[in-house]
Amino acid sequence: MIYHTLLKLLTNKNDGSIHRFAQRLTVLFCQLSRLNPIKRSQPTSPVNVMGLQFSNPVGLAAGFDRTGTFLPYSECIGFGFVEIGTINIDATQVLDNTIITTLQNLNKATKYKQKTKHPQQWGISLGSLRNTLDEQTVADYSKGMGLFWLFADYLVINLSRPESDARALKPDLYGLDLFLTNIRHHHKKLNTEYDLSIPLLAKLAIDYRQNESTAEIIQLLKQRGFDGVILAFENWPNIQQIADYLHNLKAQHTDFPFIVVGGIRSTQDSEQLLAAGASLVQIYTALEQQGPVKTRKVIANLVYKE
Repeated sequence: MIYHTLLKLLTNKNDGSIHRFAQRLTVLFCQLSRLNPIKRSQPTSPVNVMGLQFSNPVGLAAGFDRTGTFLPYSECIGFGFVEIGTINIDATQVLDNTIITTLQNLNKATKYKQKTKHPQQWGISLGSLRNTLDEQTVADYSKGMGLFWLFADYLVINLSRPESDARALKPDLYGLDLFLTNIRHHHKKLNTEYDLSIPLLAKLAIDYRQNESTAEIIQLLKQRGFDGVILAFENWPNIQQIADYLHNLKAQHTDFPFIVVGGIRSTQDSEQLLAAGASLVQIYTALEQQGPVKTRKVIANLVYKE
């Protein structure tokens, strides 16, 4: 109630202030939680996905924490994993201040994670401001993978940019296949260079009115050796329709991990999507609109449900 009242009084949905307010209040909530002498246990219901152990299947989606500032505090909400970004890379330019700041924040957060031995997994969502799937866009993503390799538990090639060729009504599957092949080739090189295998995913936008090519694109990802896919559901009327679509899609790709984001506002929503075939789920808008206290309850009720 208090969170909703402050949200209405102090923010404007049209100027981005809701996001800034939610992030600052959530950090403040977590800082105050650390002062509480009665420590709450973290919601734990381990799942193994892509060879990684997640303390529970609920994560924070990319977009809430674009630069890694929230990482040292996020465990107080109970997230099993957090995705940073999306971080847009331009391989033709020197690193801008945002990327430098993100690298610095991740370095600090990594030291904190090592000190506290917190098991939370971190994903890094990488993007490019180019809409085409050409060699230069491959170079952007490849540079991003190299920059953030040592900070990531998994890496995401974000193909959900609104004007991207990957979101065309009839995408050029041959061109997309070549793009994915080149990305995967560079990923293999980094695996060898660092002697450290990092799972690689792609993020796809699944629009309610435009999703005919989704199954074909997922098949390409599987063929090129990607480790999973993030499905971002957009403009869907309700969670039931998302679950029905997901169930049918999973039946075609039973052995491929799906991380699902979009439409999740409650414990029941999370349960429904996990039952429909999601390996993991992500929350974003729910945290902004409902606040950290209710979000923690959503996760805890899922994990500890009898």
